[in-house]
Amino acid sequence: MTKHKRNRGSPAGEAPPSEETHPSAAERERLVRERRSYLEMLRQSELENQTLRQHASALEREREHLSRLLARAEGMPHRPGQRALSSARDFAGRFREKLLSRSKTMVRPLFGTLMRTTHKVRGPLDGALDHPARDQQVGSNLHVEGWCTSGTTRLESVEVWLDQHRLGRARLGLMRPDVLAARPWATKTAQCGFAATFLINPEHLPNGKYTLRVRMQDDSGHEKELTRPIELAVGAVQPATFHPDYYRAWIARNEPDALGLATQREEQAEFSYRPRISILTPVYNTPPEVLRETIRSVQAQTYPNWELCLVDGNSPMPHVREILQNFAVQDERVCVRRLDLNLGISGNTNEALAMASGEFIALLDHDDTLAPFALYEIVKHLNAAPRTDMIYSDEDRVDMDGTRHTFFFKPDWSPDLLQSFMYTGHLSVYRRALVEELGGFRPAYDLSQDYDLALRVTERTQSIAHIPKVLYHWRTMAGSAAVGDKPHARITNIGALEDAMKRRGYDAEVIMDPMANRVKFKAPRGAFASIIIPSDNLQHIHACVGDVLKTTAYPHYEVLVVTHSRLIPDVQSRYAHEPRVRTVLYDEPFNFSLKCNRGVEQAKGDFVLFLNDDARPLDPEWLECMLGYFQQEGVGAVSPKLVYSNNTLQHAGMISGVRNLVGTAFHTLPRNTPLYFNMAQSTRTTSLLSAACIVMRKKIFEAVGGFDAVNTPIMHSDVDLCFKIREAGLRLVYTPFTTLEHVGHVSLGEEERKGNRHHSQKSDIYVLKRWSEFCAYDPYFPDNMREFLFFDSPTYYKMQAGARCERKATRYDILLASHDLSQSGAPLLLQVLSSYLQQDHFVTVISPSGGKLLKSYAEQNTPVIVDPLIMSAPDALEKFISDFDVVVANTILHWPLVLTAKRLGKPVVWYIHEAEVGLKQAASNPSVARALAEADQVIFPGQMIVKMYRHFANGNHRAVLHGLPERKAERKVLSRASDRIRVVHIGSIELRKGQDVLIKAIKALGAERNHFEFYFLGRILERKYYLDQLDASVDMDNVHWLGEIPSQEVIDYLASADVLACTSRDECLPLVVVDALAQGRPVIATSVGMLPEVIENGRNGFLVKSEDAAGVAQALLSLKDEALREQIAQAGRATYEKRLSYERYGREFSTLIESLFQKKAHSPARAARG
Repeated sequence: MTKHKRNRGSPAGEAPPSEETHPSAAERERLVRERRSYLEMLRQSELENQTLRQHASALEREREHLSRLLARAEGMPHRPGQRALSSARDFAGRFREKLLSRSKTMVRPLFGTLMRTTHKVRGPLDGALDHPARDQQVGSNLHVEGWCTSGTTRLESVEVWLDQHRLGRARLGLMRPDVLAARPWATKTAQCGFAATFLINPEHLPNGKYTLRVRMQDDSGHEKELTRPIELAVGAVQPATFHPDYYRAWIARNEPDALGLATQREEQAEFSYRPRISILTPVYNTPPEVLRETIRSVQAQTYPNWELCLVDGNSPMPHVREILQNFAVQDERVCVRRLDLNLGISGNTNEALAMASGEFIALLDHDDTLAPFALYEIVKHLNAAPRTDMIYSDEDRVDMDGTRHTFFFKPDWSPDLLQSFMYTGHLSVYRRALVEELGGFRPAYDLSQDYDLALRVTERTQSIAHIPKVLYHWRTMAGSAAVGDKPHARITNIGALEDAMKRRGYDAEVIMDPMANRVKFKAPRGAFASIIIPSDNLQHIHACVGDVLKTTAYPHYEVLVVTHSRLIPDVQSRYAHEPRVRTVLYDEPFNFSLKCNRGVEQAKGDFVLFLNDDARPLDPEWLECMLGYFQQEGVGAVSPKLVYSNNTLQHAGMISGVRNLVGTAFHTLPRNTPLYFNMAQSTRTTSLLSAACIVMRKKIFEAVGGFDAVNTPIMHSDVDLCFKIREAGLRLVYTPFTTLEHVGHVSLGEEERKGNRHHSQKSDIYVLKRWSEFCAYDPYFPDNMREFLFFDSPTYYKMQAGARCERKATRYDILLASHDLSQSGAPLLLQVLSSYLQQDHFVTVISPSGGKLLKSYAEQNTPVIVDPLIMSAPDALEKFISDFDVVVANTILHWPLVLTAKRLGKPVVWYIHEAEVGLKQAASNPSVARALAEADQVIFPGQMIVKMYRHFANGNHRAVLHGLPERKAERKVLSRASDRIRVVHIGSIELRKGQDVLIKAIKALGAERNHFEFYFLGRILERKYYLDQLDASVDMDNVHWLGEIPSQEVIDYLASADVLACTSRDECLPLVVVDALAQGRPVIATSVGMLPEVIENGRNGFLVKSEDAAGVAQALLSLKDEALREQIAQAGRATYEKRLSYERYGREFSTLIESLFQKKAHSPARAARG
């Protein structure tokens, strides 16, 4: 037995096994002793690891218990007495119930009979509401969770209401093992859980006290209602993502550990570009331990090419000089200079700049620290983009005890946000030559000298980069700006901004707004605005036009009402005295985009402003405020703050990269919320703006093609327009310094009341085709900001862009749903299928989790959405799903998606790979059985599995064999140094895969085994089983355990081998067998799963019974005959070409999908039902 270096613990640098050497008997005996010793060390290590895991689990359970006790203690009233005692009694009561539940489980058979009898008297439904808690305050998302069981019936529905307002249905069938343990007599108790999350619209449900009602109904008409008082406090509840525990968990997930830092130290040595970074740190009276931590944080950097330029501004405290000198003596990269006179923060920093020799400078305050990977990330970026002049990173704050908090995840470069405050902040890195050219730091702006520098640098370069990692820790201590102890900084802050506006030649006033800096621009000279109001609601027209005329102070504008001919006489009569109001005829079917375009055709202004008829300006300067931003070059469009009538935010800039492709930032928070550094109160560059109120130059609107009346007639009309403006190189600006009240979706609601529910059909698809890249990533609301700040749908979501293809003619829009994106069988087959289908169709892949296949999808330019809701709550994605022509669900786990898609009338192909596992689900879960009957086509990988599911068929089950593209080997990985036959076994190392069967077969060969070399490849899933097989093969020098290999190397090993052995106990149709046949390699396989449908014993391979080690040995002996090996290899290759090829697989699936639409076209009744 030998081990390849891929396995942990193998000797470093061990080469793949050689076939040239034939050790003597004594040498072989010595090697066996060493292997046994090594194996014993592995076993001992495994025992120690197991003990450590048990200790870790015990500690984790203890931590969770203490956390629960702490939470319970925090939740109890502070007043001593009766209520605290009542809480203790409740706790004791719940504990007694838990003991009672355990006792019931122990006598399950007898107790089940008793309870079924009792239920005939009490009624069948029982349940509980776990969340929310009684009197809990709820924000913009209401999450409801609980369980419901019955002794004799099946749960049909769970509806959620707030008072008399129906919110919707909850998702059923969630696993609740805790309820099963307590109620074993009830029907389907294991899957009795329900859950739902609802977005609270404050327009319809204002803040206040409500009764939550959860109404449950079974299939016999029995009903039960659970109630609970709650309080809606939209905007007042702190987001869960702001809890310290959440940030700690984020740090653990996203920042490198000790091993990761060690890897960085190795990787940085390979950087082709290794610039020196000079870190500038002026020092003055820094506390001793704080100063040491600051310097040590630099010394801990994983990138070593730095120098630390420390300038002591004549600190009177003697420890400062001593500490600085000690570090300078110990590390030559630490350079120290002491001044005779304190020159102030700017002067001292300029002295540090004069000391710098690096190509780049980084700014570090004397009481702050760098993350150990800070400079590594900076230089890593510079290797990818060496012309970058300015780099900034995310940051957080750190207490004196080392606790990190107050994270600041930042947008990518936003010139408008920089006008609001110094958001680039820490860590900032600049090209030294550029800073020196600008004259360094200016003492006139001390305490804001870094803000002044950033404003000047960004006037000279646009080579600016943001690294979305927390590279800087800002110390919170007395006297620090982090705790607000430098109030004078705000004055110099405004001064620096005023100077910048003068340099740039803007006609503007800089105002110290309480929440952010404000640059109050005057409207461009001679600017004339055409306000376009598309509406067919006379009441709304009069209200909107009246408010515009009454409120607007800026005089240079006109109002164009785009409306139906039947309303024009009334509008003209009403505003006959007002020459600024004109009407534009539009008598065609409702099309928001076309209406707006018609208005622009008649507009006289050099600016066009689109205004929904349910939006009301609240500020006389609203129009001039928005027009003023166009003094700046590069501004494409501007939108204001929009609020609901209850003064919560309806629009503070829109974002992409979220569920349903786009969303709204800070939605439903209070109008003047200071949340997250006053971001909603700051002028910002954004990815999207709302067309409810948006203004732009008319020539820009026309240059980008206006609204797209064909592809986005209503939904996503503003998305498409904004993305076109960004594509033209212009930016979108949100201003908080004027506000309109907006009801929202009034026109859309009217169309739906008229029965026009197809107004937005395919808009999601078009945006995916045209703007996949923009939808996948929002530079002004990056992933970290989205995770912590997007509250409308907080569940994890991530999109990977595909190729732009809106001009490509595609037949159908197909949604492929995978259960994960690993490189295992079912996900890999779906990826292969997608590559074929997208030749003629538009394909989008969705999965509840990511994985290595993301890279493959990126290479074939297929858009991929990672969204856990596609499996757990597909009903939440109804709008998205309904835009596709057909849904392909992969594996039995996607039964909820099958039912959702069928309810939406979508053709469904369900690709099921599971045999016994899936059959058990169908037998135990009626919903799975119903999905098997309702899906248009249920596809299995072989006739054997079709027969297994025959009782659940509805004339819709069929078999389609796998197919894989033929892949070419890139290299020979097994040398041919002798005439030994090379046998590979490729598969995860576990009992199911049967490596032990092959080991037994090798032993059964006796002396004949010396004619073979055996190689086992695969990841270890069952550690004990793996060690047992090492033990069993320890004295076999021709057995090699090579560990896990990348999927692309499977072909390399197959091409280098002579035979593939597949000795599994349970399989469907292993993809490695298909690959082996494609490579023309003989296969020895057990007759399980679909293998007998592919392998014909003795013709294109060998089949043996499961567990038949003697049969495997006999097959191996037969393959000693080279002519037979070649004959079987050719027959196997022919089988691949005829039955298992990529083209056959894709063609059969494509034909099947086509047949669904042909069937639908010839079935009017069914089509009507859909």
